[in-house]
Amino acid sequence: MREILFRAKRIDCNEWVYGFLVANQYIAAKQTAAHNMTDEIFGCFYEVNPETIGQYIGLNDCNGDRIFENDIVEINSQVGIVVYDPAIYRLANKDGDFITDDYPNWDNYIVIGNIHDNPKLLEE
Repeated sequence: MREILFRAKRIDCNEWVYGFLVANQYIAAKQTAAHNMTDEIFGCFYEVNPETIGQYIGLNDCNGDRIFENDIVEINSQVGIVVYDPAIYRLANKDGDFITDDYPNWDNYIVIGNIHDNPKLLEE
């Protein structure tokens, strides 16, 4: 079964958090430090910037890193943004034009950043 996971930036400190989406405004994330059973079940809730929300596409790059929507990936000197096109994830350029086949081989790509932290990667 595919892992359902979201990523977004916290509003209070601009750090990335990972977990599940609640009411399109919060990310519930498990703490990585010691926690009690209540925290394990319910996690911690963080208010996030809705523009930064991206879902894990269920695949990893050639280094084993998870690939999320809005990640910037590279293969053979071609750089693009991971976007959701109804029913599949594809690679697009900064103008939103698709630059890959319908089913790219994500194992050959490497995540080099994301549009929120590294937008200049798309200009090079």
